[in-house]
Amino acid sequence: MPIKIPDWAERLIDLYESETANQFILYGNVNDRFVLPSGDACKLGDLYDFLRDILMPRFDVLLSYDLGNGIRVERGGELLSRWAGFKESPELPRAPRQAIEFLTRYFRYSANLARLGQPAPRVGFVMKAAHLVAPALPGALNYDLNALASFAPPARHLARCRQSQRPSSSAGEQRPHGSDADSSTLDR
Repeated sequence: MPIKIPDWAERLIDLYESETANQFILYGNVNDRFVLPSGDACKLGDLYDFLRDILMPRFDVLLSYDLGNGIRVERGGELLSRWAGFKESPELPRAPRQAIEFLTRYFRYSANLARLGQPAPRVGFVMKAAHLVAPALPGALNYDLNALASFAPPARHLARCRQSQRPSSSAGEQRPHGSDADSSTLDR
């Protein structure tokens, strides 16, 4: 049973595919539930299920980060384990600064493979509860948080994801909007 992608998700896809933007901050009702296709039926899932299963299914490697768990491999663990940087230190970082350093190295590695004409994994990343990782602190002099501010890989460093067919029908639409302080980021 196909479902209609929410308008905000359609805008993300359009911005990403047009190469206008490759990083997105999702805020508002990010803890809402979504109707997700599941074979011939539908199921309820959260925003992260929606991102992983509906918006980002074609990424070979999908990583996520949150303060409680650190970096997690959502998909593509075998591809990540081939990277020499992972072999050096297979323990995935939990602290924000070390996590950003690890992610930056892996994104650069993937981009360099592509530049050399070698097969490169398409890598996606979701930061869960970004407001907890990088809170809005006016005048803060926290070098670990400032390191997060520099985490903005250029578009050429991120993989391309083309979604050839978008689900459509008239099933209920849910859309995050800006009333809640909760936020997450999405690199597509």
